[in-house]
Amino acid sequence: MPATSPAPGRERDREGGRGGGRRIAADLLLALGLLCLEVLAAGYTLLVLAFGSREADPAGAATVPPFDWSPIAALGGFGAFALLVAVLAGRDRWWITTVAHGLLAAVLLLGAAAAGVGRQHDRQPPARPEPLPSGYTPCFSGSGRCN
Repeated sequence: MPATSPAPGRERDREGGRGGGRRIAADLLLALGLLCLEVLAAGYTLLVLAFGSREADPAGAATVPPFDWSPIAALGGFGAFALLVAVLAGRDRWWITTVAHGLLAAVLLLGAAAAGVGRQHDRQPPARPEPLPSGYTPCFSGSGRCN
């Protein structure tokens, strides 16, 4: 039975010989480059979502806005992309990229889940104050007519 040789480039990794330092440097540069691109894309997306055009109520009434899933979907999408990069980098043994993107995916996906749960109580309209009694007179400073 013929012996199978490892994939190209893998024999050097097992020997720990030439190219180990270059591979770590390339892994670090790949991780930093991808993280910078992801931060720029996520920052731009979240800024557009945060400061994008919102329709104002024409009557000026104080209403509770409908729940907006866009920021949560954006966080989840970037988290899923970071998880995909981590899985693909792990398959090729780019360990620094795998760990960095795995941590980023965990933070983004947990943040999206927490934002979705945390916004549910914000949708409750504010409580209306109790009506004042009919014989109530406000207390003004120096009037001497306070309840």
